[in-house]
Amino acid sequence: QDFGPDGTGVDVSEVRTLRFTIWLRVLNQSLPDTGDRGSECPVMVRLVAKRTSTADPEEQRDFCAFIDKDMVPPRVAEPGMEYYRVQEAEWEQISFDLREPSKLPDYRYLLRIQIFAQGHDYDSRVTDVSLIGEQ
Repeated sequence: QDFGPDGTGVDVSEVRTLRFTIWLRVLNQSLPDTGDRGSECPVMVRLVAKRTSTADPEEQRDFCAFIDKDMVPPRVAEPGMEYYRVQEAEWEQISFDLREPSKLPDYRYLLRIQIFAQGHDYDSRVTDVSLIGEQ
């Protein structure tokens, strides 16, 4: 989802909390953990923002949901990506405040939210995606 006219983003500087919530379910995951690159996720959410001005470079934060059948941490992790373990075939909610220090704490413009699969032979479901801001 792109925000703002011509993809320039929406100004969220006055928003004290910005809660992103997604319900997801992974029915099948052919690669173990997060794959060989650490980014082959059954469900990945990418947030794209600019810090202070529409002229600033785009920055992104990535969040990966994956099944961890052996409960051993993935051997490969992609720098800058946050990982969420989910149970196979169970609906799970992932929710966080974008103002947390590891997310987008002081960013002014939110440009887009992308949700996609990033690997091989996944069967995933996503529903009830929301972004709620409070001043």
